[in-house]
Amino acid sequence: MSIVVVEWRIRKGQEDAFLDYWSTRSRVMDRTGLVAEFLSRAESPEARPWIRWEMDPSWTTYVNVGIWSTASAFQENFGQFIDDSQPILDFEAERRRRVLLETERWRVGAATIPRSDHPKVL
Repeated sequence: MSIVVVEWRIRKGQEDAFLDYWSTRSRVMDRTGLVAEFLSRAESPEARPWIRWEMDPSWTTYVNVGIWSTASAFQENFGQFIDDSQPILDFEAERRRRVLLETERWRVGAATIPRSDHPKVL
């Protein structure tokens, strides 16, 4: 399995525009290789003192974690369209950061992932 992590740095006040974009325009057209994908807002280190991730208070940080059967499945759906020579989107405070993680070991728990998309995701 391959895990793609994207850190989004969103301008304060533009969170709804970003969430709408992610939910309606940044879609996975072929979900054959997608295990699951989760977009999450980062909690403040002040709220959780064990957090050790630097975040700038001038933007809202979201982290997208996509679990894919293979890196090729991600490449076919998104990777081929990534062009960092283009300007950032209006709601972005800075260019997003991405990393591809190749799993080496894993644990499986008794809990399950949701069986359907979030109601606002198309």
